[in-house]
Amino acid sequence: MSKNAWLPGANVDAHGKQGLTPLHGAAAEGTAETVEALIDAGAQIEARDEEYGKTPLHWAAARGNIETVAALVRAGADADAREKYGATPLHVAAQNGHAETVAALVEAGVEVNAHDDHGLTPLHRAAEEGNAETVAAFVKAGVEINQQDDDAWTPLHRAAVRGNAETVAALVKAGADANAREEHGATPLHWAAAVHSAARGGTAETVAALIKSGAQVEAQNRSGRTPLHYAAQYGTTEAVAALIKSGADIGIHDKEGWTPLHLAAVRSSVEIVATLVKAGAGVNPREEYGETPLHWAAADGMAETVTALVKAGAEVNARDDHGLTPLHRAAEEGTAETIAALIDAGAQIEARAEDGAAPLHWAATGLGTAETVAALLKAGAEVNMRDENGLTPLHRAAEEGSAETVATLIRAGADVSAWGKYSQTSLHVAAEHGTAETLMALVKAGAEIDARDDQGKTPLHVAAEHGTAETVAALVKAGAEVNVHDRFGFTPLHRAAHGTAETVAALIKAGAEVDARDGLDQTPLHKAAAQGTVETVAVLVEAGADVNARGKLFSLTPLHLAAGYGNSEIVAVLIKAGSDVNMRDNFDQAPMHMAAVAGDAAEIVAALIKAGADIEARVEDGATPLHAAAAEGTAETVAALVKAGANIRAIDNDGKLPADLAEDNDKVKDHDIFQVLDAARRE
Repeated sequence: MSKNAWLPGANVDAHGKQGLTPLHGAAAEGTAETVEALIDAGAQIEARDEEYGKTPLHWAAARGNIETVAALVRAGADADAREKYGATPLHVAAQNGHAETVAALVEAGVEVNAHDDHGLTPLHRAAEEGNAETVAAFVKAGVEINQQDDDAWTPLHRAAVRGNAETVAALVKAGADANAREEHGATPLHWAAAVHSAARGGTAETVAALIKSGAQVEAQNRSGRTPLHYAAQYGTTEAVAALIKSGADIGIHDKEGWTPLHLAAVRSSVEIVATLVKAGAGVNPREEYGETPLHWAAADGMAETVTALVKAGAEVNARDDHGLTPLHRAAEEGTAETIAALIDAGAQIEARAEDGAAPLHWAATGLGTAETVAALLKAGAEVNMRDENGLTPLHRAAEEGSAETVATLIRAGADVSAWGKYSQTSLHVAAEHGTAETLMALVKAGAEIDARDDQGKTPLHVAAEHGTAETVAALVKAGAEVNVHDRFGFTPLHRAAHGTAETVAALIKAGAEVDARDGLDQTPLHKAAAQGTVETVAVLVEAGADVNARGKLFSLTPLHLAAGYGNSEIVAVLIKAGSDVNMRDNFDQAPMHMAAVAGDAAEIVAALIKAGADIEARVEDGATPLHAAAAEGTAETVAALVKAGANIRAIDNDGKLPADLAEDNDKVKDHDIFQVLDAARRE
């Protein structure tokens, strides 16, 4: 295309897909002549695309189009322009491995050590991509070899983590610091050792190149881990062997006590385990919690690794700080194959942890499976063994809600009526933590539906308090007594009153007495008004609960409790349902007195007054609600009472005004209550 071929009147800056102009396209794929023609026609040389904010020069550099790069630079393009993430054309050329373009831009005088928004220089990008020719171009340009990015990584770190031995060698030859530390204290050798693929030039070669250049084999990062730790956890067998050959300490512990063998065991790399053991690694080292590599291999569920460690002399019944053996760990998180391998190696199937739990207890918990439970039972595990709290594996399975595990244990003869230390059965435990399916499996197996624990609670009490409407319904359907009282006189409905409205509704539907009394003569509505939810209160009220019921404890009504706990929504529901706003307790306190000391209760005070509450009601010592608010409430509550017409000059039996009592109120801040009362006095 000639310089004069651009059509007169055509829009040279027309934006196409992704905001690209004709000049972007020409810069990337065209010729210098096309670029010059567009510029002569008025094309914006610094036009930006929409996605990354790249200029035509960025696009030319990315494609390695030296001809258009030169044309743009000659035309005055900003050679150090930044795109969305702070990258210059030189960054882009370096990342794409265009050594000639890099040289051309350097010759044009660009900033060779420019940092992008992550602190990366063009050399970081070239090193990461592993193009030795591009790296050489930067070295020739005299760039700073050891510059760090925002994570304190040098270009050598970037090259090392990609496993490119040729690039590593080029950087080291140019003076790169082989022992530079990134923000976590790791050197390039740490990251070279961690490369898990030889696709970019070979990890062993990269490791060898760094060691040859003076990299410290025993360097520890901030966690105390050496390159050998990294290689064992992430790298290749070849990298491990190269480090060992160079004198790496195979038994070194990091700050948490982990050795390279621990990490190889967690990773379940039989080859690396074998390499470390062959080199003399101890097979029974302990990390900070006393666990050996065999504990971790067992937990990881790799029978082959377990067998390799046992064959190398690992203690099959080693105990950690909690008394757990590898078999406990395999039971909890491993596989049936791992369990079989440990038992074949002599693992004690009834070994007890410090809490008295056997491996079968651990298999029955949430991370275990019905398969691991079955494997232990097949090997002879005692199905009804108890831990120090008297709990059997069935209790543990019921707690986790695994119906399949529960069924497996029951088929093996688990005692569904076994009592724990606090007289709880597996049905109690399932009612608190399990599912309706688990509950039904236990009931079907003969679990006593109304068994009592040491507090007299039945499974239905427990489900009502901690479970769900579904578990409650399941127990009721199975014949659970709905109105049974525990040692404190609570029925399941009392227990549910602290919970969800759905559970309360399920119990009422099943025939629960809505005004049942507990040991303090309080009803479920008392409980809900004090510490329940407005939804729970609404369900009870709709079911006909007595809103003016009095308990033995000070003759309080539900409204007294709701006002005292400062729940304005519950107060509103109770008032609407007909609660007596002026009913007195044993100390002559009305709900208004309770609200006055409840905290920020201005909304409750207003609701009570609107419902006809006596604002000047007196208690035994002659105090009004305003006295109470001044003594123990807040300025907002005092203001609400004053606004409603409370007498600020009222005197109690000791001759004190509300203002006198405010002097001892530790809630007074900057005399705010005094200010409210003083303002009212002046009116």
